[in-house]
Amino acid sequence: MKVVRETQRMDIDHVPSKLWVVIDDDVEMPVNLLLFEYLMRSNGGSTNNLLHQEAEIMINTFKNDLIKISEPNEELLVILRLDRDSGLYIEDEIDVDDFILG
Repeated sequence: MKVVRETQRMDIDHVPSKLWVVIDDDVEMPVNLLLFEYLMRSNGGSTNNLLHQEAEIMINTFKNDLIKISEPNEELLVILRLDRDSGLYIEDEIDVDDFILG
């Protein structure tokens, strides 16, 4: 994963103001002011409905593009489990081979 900044154009005196999150040089998501503000508000616990709708579309598109290029392990299921004591999600793995009777 890398963050790519827009290149500066000297011919029109343009200062770069856009960023992209790029994964494997194949999937990219623009990080504009709308998305940045949504993520900051979401982190703080409040969101604006308009920001929510627009940002969720961009985030879901990015996630779908990542899923397309991923190579899943068909014999391993990774799930998130809520630990009620700590209030955190814990990653668990289920190996399908353990459940095959034979």
